[in-house]
Amino acid sequence: MTARPATPLAGSTAAAARPPVRRRNLLPFASVALVLLALFNGLDAMAALTDSPVITATHRYVFGDLHSAGWALLALAVAQGLAGVALLTGSTWARWFAGVVLGLNAFTQFAFLPTYPAWSLTVIAVDLAALYAVVTSPSPPPAGSLPDAAPGEQDAVVPDAFPSAGRQR
Repeated sequence: MTARPATPLAGSTAAAARPPVRRRNLLPFASVALVLLALFNGLDAMAALTDSPVITATHRYVFGDLHSAGWALLALAVAQGLAGVALLTGSTWARWFAGVVLGLNAFTQFAFLPTYPAWSLTVIAVDLAALYAVVTSPSPPPAGSLPDAAPGEQDAVVPDAFPSAGRQR
């Protein structure tokens, strides 16, 4: 059994010598996904409210009749649209709001799973992908901070703590 190498502690000089890990900003993807989900839920809501034959009214719903489902989906669609637009600002409250709305939509789609399993699973997958994008995107820099260094300048900004490690002489 081999031992795993010890990872440096957060305050140690070895941890400080590593260049920061750059994460991709996936907030535009999450914003577009939220607006698309809002469109889908809005269309489903309109179909439920107008007693469209596309929606099967013979199935039972957990939360009441078909009109209740339509109003709930319409409210969720409006919240998703607002969250998608607000997410483009990059603010922290918009990220929290988007995360809550995405989680609520994924949970709501479980109610439609017996009626439309493929569609519900597709929407849940898009919800989870957008939620991943919201959670893993880098936080906005604090107000008044300096912008990040350009890719070519990063080596000059971060000093090399071990100048002779890994180099052939």
